Amino acid sequence: MSALDYSDDATLSYKQWLKLAGISKTSGLRLRAAGQAPRFWQISPNRIATTFGEHRAWLASPDEARCHLNESPTRRRHRTA
Repeated sequence: MSALDYSDDATLSYKQWLKLAGISKTSGLRLRAAGQAPRFWQISPNRIATTFGEHRAWLASPDEARCHLNESPTRRRHRTA
């Protein structure tokens, strides 16, 4: 699945977004809790979704949080500036 193949209004389930973004469920939850993920909408009691447009905007944003997704919190905590 390539984000370039879909219109901005096409929806992505949370699971599809995780796969497309290449991140784990836990990292996705952390990003959402920190307000650093694309906007999601509740589409049923147990489902949330975003759009390809939101995903593309998220990828284009200069948010530094995505740069550290593969680092453990311990390594990040001890990093010197």
